[in-house]
Amino acid sequence: MAEIKSSKVVSVQSNGTWEGSYGTMYKFEIVFQNGDVGEYSSKSQDQNKFEVGAEKEYEYTGGKFPKVKPVYQQKSSGFGGAKSFGGNDDKRQQMIIAQSSLKASVDFHSINPELKPTEQDVLKTAQRFIDFVNGNESLQFSKDFIPVSEAPSYSSEDGKRKTSEENLPF
Repeated sequence: MAEIKSSKVVSVQSNGTWEGSYGTMYKFEIVFQNGDVGEYSSKSQDQNKFEVGAEKEYEYTGGKFPKVKPVYQQKSSGFGGAKSFGGNDDKRQQMIIAQSSLKASVDFHSINPELKPTEQDVLKTAQRFIDFVNGNESLQFSKDFIPVSEAPSYSSEDGKRKTSEENLPF
C-alpha cells in the first residue's frame, strides 16, 4: 500500500530503461535521508522531479521492488480559488451550473438566429437557466408551460398518446 512521505533526496542514480505503453521509460533509483529507497520511472532521461538536496514529498510503495512517485500539489484553477481536480464545494458546483447554463443559452438562442439576440439576451437566458437549476421558486412560466410530469407522451410506433402507466418500460 502506498503512503505519502517527505524527506530530503540524498542520491539519484540512473538505472536503465524499459518500454511502456507511453514509449521509453527511464528508471532512477532514489535514496532519501530517512532511509527510503525506491525506483522512479520517468518519460524524461533528464528527470527533474527528484533532485539531490531537495526536500520532497513523495508517494512510497514498499515491497520487494519499492517504488516512489512525486506528489503533485493541487493548483488553483484561477476561478475564485476552486481546485482544478477533486473538490465538491458549492462554489465549484455553481461554476459548473453557470458554465453549462451559458452554453445552453447560446444553443437556445442559436435555434433562431434571425432574432439576432444580444449578449445581454444570452446572459439573461443563462441566468434564468441557473435560477431554474437552483430551484428558484420565483420563476414565471408562460400560461402554456406544461411541466414534464404532466406532459403527454407519444408512442413512437403509432403516434398515439400513452398514459403514464403505459409509458413504463416494464
